[in-house]
Amino acid sequence: MQTAAKRNRFEFAFIAITAVFGLLFLLVFLFFPRQPLNLYFGLFNICITLSDGLQLFLAEGQYGFGSLAIAPPLFDFLGRSTGSSNMAFIALALYGRIPPFFKWLIWFVPTIDFICTNLFPVQYAIINDFSHAAFMFAFLWLSIRAFRDFNLKNWLIGILALFSFLINLNFFLYMFWDINHFDFDYIFFFVELPVTILYLALNYAQINTSLERQLVQVSNLSEKNLKQEQGKQQILAAQKETL
Repeated sequence: MQTAAKRNRFEFAFIAITAVFGLLFLLVFLFFPRQPLNLYFGLFNICITLSDGLQLFLAEGQYGFGSLAIAPPLFDFLGRSTGSSNMAFIALALYGRIPPFFKWLIWFVPTIDFICTNLFPVQYAIINDFSHAAFMFAFLWLSIRAFRDFNLKNWLIGILALFSFLINLNFFLYMFWDINHFDFDYIFFFVELPVTILYLALNYAQINTSLERQLVQVSNLSEKNLKQEQGKQQILAAQKETL
């Protein structure tokens, strides 16, 4: 009983934290739309909030919604959207833009793949398994690509991609062999969330440092141009006196 109560408190705290971060980073994106990393991280947190909140709400069992036919597709869509926004964040952070293959995969999984899976669950099952496998190994490739560079920011992205691969691997183990080794909530709370925040902090620090250097360069150029202009004026004044 105490274990269940502690678990519920943790889930409520987890939902509250992801909701706050989701809304915060979506607001940051509204003010700074040229930084799409904020959008993807905000959507990632919002999808987790909705998925875990709905799951906790249905688990209560006293509202009569647990048997709704829309519940499984909704959970499926939120899970796909969570993974897609996470992959968009990682690919954009690693490459500076989202490569075409990852862009196609990010849009395909929560749209066409989701629709076909729910409309044709039997006929489309094999293709759905292949798309999930491609999605999983895409995270593995991103982690390998990130760890190849001896750069702190890339290594942080590599950690995110690696744990995202493990989460998707956990889904495969559970789906085919009913093995459930990893708890996503704890992985997110103690690994992915701190690593992502640290990456964003380093990214903002580099942007600020770059802006400060540009301001110094602009100030130096302005002083140089001012001195050149003053020299020209002195030369013109001297020429006028001579004439």
